[in-house]
Amino acid sequence: NYIGFIESKDMLKGKVDVLVLLSHAGGVAIDEKIAEEVSGIDLIITGHSHTVTSPPLVTPQTQTLIVDAGEHGYAVGRLDLTIDTHRKGITSIKGTLKVIEPAVIAPDPEVFNVIQKVYSEQAPILDEVIGYAPSPLPKEGLESPLGNWQADRIREAAGADIAFMNREGLHGALPQGDITVANIYRVTPFYNRIYTFTLSGREFLDSLEFQVRDNKEPLFVSGIRYTYTKNKANGSRILSSNLLPDKLYQIASLNYVCEWSPSILGRPVDFINTGLIFPTIQIDWIRQNKVVRTPEMERFRQLH
Repeated sequence: NYIGFIESKDMLKGKVDVLVLLSHAGGVAIDEKIAEEVSGIDLIITGHSHTVTSPPLVTPQTQTLIVDAGEHGYAVGRLDLTIDTHRKGITSIKGTLKVIEPAVIAPDPEVFNVIQKVYSEQAPILDEVIGYAPSPLPKEGLESPLGNWQADRIREAAGADIAFMNREGLHGALPQGDITVANIYRVTPFYNRIYTFTLSGREFLDSLEFQVRDNKEPLFVSGIRYTYTKNKANGSRILSSNLLPDKLYQIASLNYVCEWSPSILGRPVDFINTGLIFPTIQIDWIRQNKVVRTPEMERFRQLH
């Protein structure tokens, strides 16, 4: 619902050279949708998904700039714009990120003490060692080990055929060595719930086509394999899959993905709330299985 923003934008019409949106609407994928649906936005400075946009992202349809400096004070972003005040538009851009070296900047004592007080109260819970990872599970990559592992946990917990895990949901990496409860909450800081819904194989393929349109990167998956290319027109990019077009599949994902499904999956879905809490199922699984290994990879492949 962009009504409030559209009203504010219309009030500024003709009064400004460049229209900037400060957004925390749900991450880069949502901001791309906003840029497509609300005309006239020149620049979106966004947060929430902890995405690093370097260089700045430019939406193909509206040429809207989207910038995000990552997470946890990782970097300071600088964006230099050349603006034509007669044409009222941006004629050139230069975006850079300055990575912050933590050792150079001393923590603010007042803020540090507040954090330490809160953490010390929760330490008996957060510092519990629940398992071990022989190797780290990073969040980075077209196909992320952590993203695949989390998609597996969603599918298994829901008893579904297929699961999606959104890129914006990865807020850190699982380190090599002991895994604590705190590690899971750093990776998954929100109490997302697991929802299920049903699609035919043909409808699911349409959703995959939506995900890889333009220069988009697909969601992490569990339970399927497919290949795609970016060298064909939108709607013809999925080259192969193990889906049966007429079969009905039960699909599981987080409430965020399901509630924003028109923007993320390309269609509304009729979802059911399982009541399962995403951080909790990860913690319970690690407590039971003890060892977190790198999951099976190459669930999808981009062919050139």
